[in-house]
Amino acid sequence: MRKVIYVLMIATTVWLGIAHVPDVSAQGAPSEAALDRVFQDISVRIGRAVSRVRFDGTWTYEQIVVRDDNLGCANGQRNAPGQTRAWVVRVTVNGFGSYEYRISNDSTLVFFCSGVGVGADAVPPAAAPGSSLPIPPPAGVVASPVTFGAPILAFVGLDGNVYVTSLGSAQGYVPLTGDALGNISEGGYRFARKYYGNLRWSPDGTRLAFTEEGSQTLFVASSGSAPIAIANGLSVEFPPAWSPDGSQIAFAMSGVPSADPNNFTYTIMAAAPTGGPAATIGQIEFGVGCGGGGFGPALMNYFRQAGYNGSEVILKWTPNGFLHTMRCDGTGLALTAFNGTRLWSLPNVSRVRFSPDGFRAVGIAQSLDFRRGSEPVLIDLTSAAVAPLGGAPSADQVGWSSDASTIFIAVRQLIQQATVNPSAPLAASFFALDGQSYRLNLLAMPVTGGPTQLVYESEGYAIAAITPSPTTSLIAFSIVESEAALIGRINANDSYQNVLNAAPRVKIGVAALPLGTPGYPYVIGADGGPPAFSSAASFTAIPAPLMTAPVMPPSGPPLSVPTARPAAPTAVPALRASDGNNPLGLAIGGRAVVPSGAPVIVRSSPRYLADRSNAIGILRPNELVRILAGPIFADNLRWWQVQREIDNFGGWVVDQYIDANGKLETNLQPLR
Repeated sequence: MRKVIYVLMIATTVWLGIAHVPDVSAQGAPSEAALDRVFQDISVRIGRAVSRVRFDGTWTYEQIVVRDDNLGCANGQRNAPGQTRAWVVRVTVNGFGSYEYRISNDSTLVFFCSGVGVGADAVPPAAAPGSSLPIPPPAGVVASPVTFGAPILAFVGLDGNVYVTSLGSAQGYVPLTGDALGNISEGGYRFARKYYGNLRWSPDGTRLAFTEEGSQTLFVASSGSAPIAIANGLSVEFPPAWSPDGSQIAFAMSGVPSADPNNFTYTIMAAAPTGGPAATIGQIEFGVGCGGGGFGPALMNYFRQAGYNGSEVILKWTPNGFLHTMRCDGTGLALTAFNGTRLWSLPNVSRVRFSPDGFRAVGIAQSLDFRRGSEPVLIDLTSAAVAPLGGAPSADQVGWSSDASTIFIAVRQLIQQATVNPSAPLAASFFALDGQSYRLNLLAMPVTGGPTQLVYESEGYAIAAITPSPTTSLIAFSIVESEAALIGRINANDSYQNVLNAAPRVKIGVAALPLGTPGYPYVIGADGGPPAFSSAASFTAIPAPLMTAPVMPPSGPPLSVPTARPAAPTAVPALRASDGNNPLGLAIGGRAVVPSGAPVIVRSSPRYLADRSNAIGILRPNELVRILAGPIFADNLRWWQVQREIDNFGGWVVDQYIDANGKLETNLQPLR
């Protein structure tokens, strides 16, 4: 019996040494834990993190009959008395070498047999005596309360819900929310019924604040209690901000025009984290005017991890006032007193991360010397002095170590530009794919300057959200996958479901200081991010009932893909903004179905843009929707806001138009 698996991308996992593996799988294959240990050992041998899920190379396994106690391995490294069968695992890592392992038939014994290439003769180091290495928790979701010990990590999962786990236990993941119903949906994007985000732990780590975008609500989950709503109607582009002593939680309300036409004034209010009335405690000026556009799923994931344009909006409560971003694109940093007086501003910095002690920050500054580009800088938050980080390379994202001695720098180098074959049957179903794939390096350098050291390396779209653990020497970071695999499956005419399965996701990586600590770096098993560490020694997480999203989308497109509707539809004749014409009889609150034919483009706004920059997905024939709003007349077309019933994906669609041949086309057919 022989099985062959081909894997195409690079990722990481944790090395825990070659030892006895407790869990046993069915005898049709080695256990997953045993196979993982093979790749953990290879990672240590070659000095590059690889996993059996995604790496550049191939691997196979087969079962053999053995006639000795060494599982048929000539070098006789281990003894397995009474064995008559074993598994042979062969791994080739492109550019490094080939490696062969033996696994006992019950998967309790795993060892390296032979190899050719980098690290083939090396003996992997064991963990230091007495050390306790945090390990990735299992991917299982826990439905009962769990008291986690440090290091405690919160993140937003692939399904859109807020999760808490511990890197020092094997207790799985506890959902603090359960109603997001998120999934990878049309076009490879992540869609959800609820968009939770802005995770912020209290100073003592016993409370977690977060927001929900659609309802504009602020929640706080305290240790041992389910989340409660603190305020609604707030401006969720700003994160919540804890008071220095953790007794209050601040939030920004919707802005109003200020004397400066480029700014809005945002009122800052605060309430107790246990609920109750809120009081106004200040105001800030914030630049508006950011646009949108058609972004691919990898870039959208990056924005969710790092903020719009790669720079998150900041709101931080300090004894002297509020540190905050100056503009909606995440650029600029200012300190505004509680009375609204701006104490200082740095308009030329972005992607700012505060040091654990709160006195400094590291960010990215656009150099006035165009030949130097963007460079990491240190910011003194008392004096607003800015100094280049000596010897640092041009960076995409930056972060701190927990002791503030080290700066982490994420660097990208373009290595691949995948393009969609426009004649592929599914090409029209996916929008704004840029196909860029980068060599991602996470580097570490002393805050005082000096040479950099490689912390983590992989291929993907970006590294973002670099955050330290206050209780350990660990850092966590988001790894955003590229669209290369998705485009490859489109071009291979794969099924629609398989294409969506290759949509870019986000993983959470973990690294440790000092560099070279056995078992690091690795990637935890859950999709999601950005990660947020608690400073508490323990946190009791109360699970929310986890609602299950319906399986979406259908298993694949029809064999014959219909011709796409014209790119520039002509408006229905005599359609005028003043006549209120609604010949189909669509009604707000009613239902409609997409007729047979071609997919219908869904847009984020009721505007016809020829470049489809506001296209966010499609509705497929026979899908059911509910009418939320409309009609709105724009660009001489009639628009309705709809929501797909099966997963609540929605946006704006045109109900009818005249095609290039003068034929009346209908996108929505009302259900009576």
